[in-house]
Amino acid sequence: MRDTLVCLNASEIPRNTEDMWKIARRTGFGRGQEGFNRFFTAFSQAEKSIDSSGIISLILKRPSVKKSLYKNNSNINCQLKAKTSCFEKYEDGSCKQVYVPWTCKQWICLFCGPDMKKKLQRNLLPIAAAKKLDRLITLTKSFKGVTQDQAVGEIKKYWVKFRNQLQRFLKMKSKKRTSYFACIELFKSGYPHIHLLVDTYVPQNILSMYWRKASSGGKVHVKQLDSPSKAVYYVTKHLDSLILPKGIRRVMASRNIKLQTPKIVVPHSSSSDGWVRFHIENTSLHDQYDSAIRQKLPITNVRLNKNTGKLKSFEVTYPSRIPKVLVKSGV
Repeated sequence: MRDTLVCLNASEIPRNTEDMWKIARRTGFGRGQEGFNRFFTAFSQAEKSIDSSGIISLILKRPSVKKSLYKNNSNINCQLKAKTSCFEKYEDGSCKQVYVPWTCKQWICLFCGPDMKKKLQRNLLPIAAAKKLDRLITLTKSFKGVTQDQAVGEIKKYWVKFRNQLQRFLKMKSKKRTSYFACIELFKSGYPHIHLLVDTYVPQNILSMYWRKASSGGKVHVKQLDSPSKAVYYVTKHLDSLILPKGIRRVMASRNIKLQTPKIVVPHSSSSDGWVRFHIENTSLHDQYDSAIRQKLPITNVRLNKNTGKLKSFEVTYPSRIPKVLVKSGV
């Protein structure tokens, strides 16, 4: 795989770190820290070129990067900074509005994915500690003659067969329902494997027998981890980095484990409680906050992110009934 030459004109030469991040994405070096590192290395080794008119330009060597199913090399981006959700309600002659960020709530999103992973981990940690999910089982299968997307679909079918057989065996043995949590992960080659956390000891030969029957020749690796918290962080560390085919769930769990992630406390958008939801286009949450300050409106219930300190939601109360000036684009 050969390197590609990238030419930067005088107006495109970065002057600070922020310009480097933008140019690294635009010129195909990649996203994230890896893309920035590749661009910085090429920029430090760039060659100067002067044309006949005396204009200086830089020649960079962009290394060829193998395309991956991980989102760091994709162009997926959430419109979190361009939209805001507003919940509006009239009561006692006053208008109350609650502003929260508009989110797409997709795992592949660069903004929503990490947030959803953290919420899932916080929800799963007490459950794993209570049910002692510290036995890690890794199910692998070598795929030949199939694409990566086809391999993900096939391993999901193998998983369903394996799960049914294993639950039938454990029900006959212990006569109680087993708790488990499973997720799909990818190797560096792009082909999938499954991580499984269970609360019951199962012999290695039983697991291997059922997985071989389900997958026609797969392998099983069993490991006892120190604590359930380490097990949870280990199996969920790449949840927000995978791009899986449509219709494939990346997380599976038994019925006695509820995986609903906690949400920002906001009013309901149903008409029964009087709240109406709006989507405000091309406006960020901070723009609405600054607008309320300029209008000297009372702002209450301001919620900030504990880790980053960024604004999460706030509430504005208008003293008198005002006409709706927001453009309603959907509920």
